[in-house]
Amino acid sequence: MLGFFVVVLALLWVGELVAAAVVPILPGPLVGMVLLLAVFVARGGVPASFEGPATGLVAHLTLFILPASLAILEEYGRLAEAWLLYAAVLLGSSLVTAVVAALVAGGLLHARPPAAPRRRRPRPPTAE
Repeated sequence: MLGFFVVVLALLWVGELVAAAVVPILPGPLVGMVLLLAVFVARGGVPASFEGPATGLVAHLTLFILPASLAILEEYGRLAEAWLLYAAVLLGSSLVTAVVAALVAGGLLHARPPAAPRRRRPRPPTAE
């Protein structure tokens, strides 16, 4: 369990360094998590020893909203200056997400083999 947290925190720290040096517009934790994904892909999967701690983190995922909320408050001045741009980007990305989700769902539905037709059972005779 300790190894899991050491790896995650180390990659978050490396992500912060990479983001500050190379791509300052990307958040360091995002770069760190992409690096963690790259490590998992290179190893051929997630180690079994990571499953327990990862499940525990996912169970408390709502706690991770707090740092994001504080980051938004920290950048409030920048948000106030360009709120219209941010609103347009948010609306546009939401529309693109909805269209892509609809296309993927439609493609998956068409790729599914058709269901066998249902046979109607004869109705029992009614006494009149």
